Amino acid sequence: MFIIGAMVWVIPQIRWSRWKYHIHEDYVEIQHGIVIIERTLVPTKKVQHVSTERGPIQRMYGMATISVHTAATTHQIPIIPDEEALEVRDRIAALAKLGDADV
Repeated sequence: MFIIGAMVWVIPQIRWSRWKYHIHEDYVEIQHGIVIIERTLVPTKKVQHVSTERGPIQRMYGMATISVHTAATTHQIPIIPDEEALEVRDRIAALAKLGDADV
């Protein structure tokens, strides 16, 4: 029983710690994974809008998720501190040359 309880707390923390993102002038790089590492590059000129999302548990811990929307799909940068999320969202929007109405 102890092993199952430990896995419930340890595995999500390991998965969360394996998320990384970098914002470059021409693209947003999102990387995640433990065994298989997935790296996604989203060109900033393809970004249609950027949004932040905060569920009840994220609000409780002062966290947010950023969604970067393109014509084809949505890419997420999960669970980052609120203030950082707003800065990242605004930076991606500026690089994509989006107006305030699109953010």
